[in-house]
Amino acid sequence: MYRNFTETDRLTLGGTVNYSPFTWFRNRATVGVDNTTSQAQLLFLPNEIAAAQDPDAASGANLRRTPTARLLTLNYNGDFVFDATRSLQSTTSVGSQVISEQRERIEARGIGLGGPDVTLVDRAQRTFGFETFSENNSVGYYVQEQLGWNNRLFLTGAVRADDHSAFGTNFDLIVYPKFSLAYVLSEEPAARGVVEALRINSLKLRGAYGQAGRAPDAYSAPQTYTVGRVTLGTATGSSALTSTYGNPDLEAERGKEFELGFEASAFGDRIGADFTYYDKTTSNMLQLVGVAPSTGYIGSRYENLGAVTNSGVELSLFGAPVSLANFRWDTRVNLSTNRNRLVEFGVPGRVLDTPTGQPYGTVQQHREGYPLGGFWVAPPLRCGVDPLAATAAATGPNACRYNQGEAQLTAAGAAIFNAGDTARRYIGSSIPTREIGFSNTVTLFKHFRVYG
Repeated sequence: MYRNFTETDRLTLGGTVNYSPFTWFRNRATVGVDNTTSQAQLLFLPNEIAAAQDPDAASGANLRRTPTARLLTLNYNGDFVFDATRSLQSTTSVGSQVISEQRERIEARGIGLGGPDVTLVDRAQRTFGFETFSENNSVGYYVQEQLGWNNRLFLTGAVRADDHSAFGTNFDLIVYPKFSLAYVLSEEPAARGVVEALRINSLKLRGAYGQAGRAPDAYSAPQTYTVGRVTLGTATGSSALTSTYGNPDLEAERGKEFELGFEASAFGDRIGADFTYYDKTTSNMLQLVGVAPSTGYIGSRYENLGAVTNSGVELSLFGAPVSLANFRWDTRVNLSTNRNRLVEFGVPGRVLDTPTGQPYGTVQQHREGYPLGGFWVAPPLRCGVDPLAATAAATGPNACRYNQGEAQLTAAGAAIFNAGDTARRYIGSSIPTREIGFSNTVTLFKHFRVYG
């Protein structure tokens, strides 16, 4: 027997302050704190398991880990609302957002416990200590203008600027624009006759274009070093070692997305639909690239390379087949499609070539013009056709025992596959291209709900 446990304490706090000094000026400030502390232990008493399984654990081992995570968010939003005309309302918003995240993990390991009753790490025959720390800070500012005409036509434009502690020193702010247009057609007097004839309760048309990004991981951009212990004879000292090469030009990934769609309900909201077509392009993707040994560093660094597109449709159909005083049944069907393509690498060659463990040589690869991580298979060698295959008259354990053009087999009867990159064939996407979901909600006596 051994002891394996994890204990987690989490504290979340949040608060919001609203202040409106004038009817046309509204202010909202929000603060949030999320603090998580965990303790994990894996304890093996001496001789609890056989030495053949794990010699260290057999001698007794106490492995402890204490990870902590702290997240602080500060948000401010100010709205200036006024009526430009009797039909046109304007809302101008300004705001900022600050996010600070810290993660730390301390580990202590003791190998070789003297007895079952004294399991302190510092009393073990061999002790090891590990510590990791990372911190990310970001700040963003935005300005937004929304115009509403007769409470049915809404035009919104916004711009946001973000700075992040993980950006390279040669890169400063990244700016994201956003535009959207929504038209509540069911509120249009000219269309009211058609809307009522079709028993439509609401019909809204919408379109939007916007940009967003993803920041690099902490310490991806700066050039870093670490410190190690060096022992010469009986003397032990410290030495500085290169760690990561860094990239001063590193910036965030940028996503550009365009959407069109509508929302509709009819027959007293008994049935409805929500449809969206989307087309998104992600550029400046964060990819690991090998570092030349001549730099004095080893390993890889992050660079902004390549572009990926995702496009498709999302459709949600919902309705209430049964609606009585004390019983209601709501059902919903969600359908979606997605077409994922790697548009460009930014550098020649594949980024990923990972075997999947299949006997026929299937691998996942990134190739331009195909989905990310697509599945590729090596075809079998064909007798007398492929240059690497044996001739139809050849003999031996891997001889072609069948007609020319048929698969070459081993002595056990298994096909021999051509593992060359140029011979691989694309067989499918690792990313779902079609998804469907179905859900139901039954409400009894207006207060009791069952989901399924």
